Amino acid sequence: VLLGVLEECSRSRGRPTEELVSSVLQQVLKGLRSRVGDYQAAALMVVGQLAARVGDLALEEKPLVSIVEAVAKRIDVEESMTETRLTTLAVLCQTQNIQRFSNKALKHLLKCDHLVPALSSLGHSHTITPLLHTLLSSVLTSLPSSHPHPGEEGEEEGGEGERGGRVMEVVLEVTNEIR
Repeated sequence: VLLGVLEECSRSRGRPTEELVSSVLQQVLKGLRSRVGDYQAAALMVVGQLAARVGDLALEEKPLVSIVEAVAKRIDVEESMTETRLTTLAVLCQTQNIQRFSNKALKHLLKCDHLVPALSSLGHSHTITPLLHTLLSSVLTSLPSSHPHPGEEGEEEGGEGERGGRVMEVVLEVTNEIR
């Protein structure tokens, strides 16, 4: 129903009003942050459909970042929802021209222990190139410009270098799995 309203607004006025989109996004964010599985799943479906169906609707950066962070934040909480969350991120990366994830979203994604198997599985059935591109771009731009050698001052446990190594591992494993 909600998506039908957005589509009808898009057809009749050329584009949904910012007020309408804003109120929808507020409810979607509540669903993404919820601990109720069905509410989360419904919110993920709305985000995916909103991005895919209301094609020319480019979300503004601030709400888009909030959505991506909310999707990524709970990615490792329930393994059965990981692929659904990644699918939502893939649709967003493909339709909303996301160049890179925020540091907060990237941190949540890289903490997910089952990220590689989920990306691999998704890569066999869907085109996830935009998602992988965004993931790789995010880590490359988040790496420090100078790379101290292990044990030298400036390297912290769990720091940027370790995060960069993790994403490279993820990308390589997924690439090998998809072949």
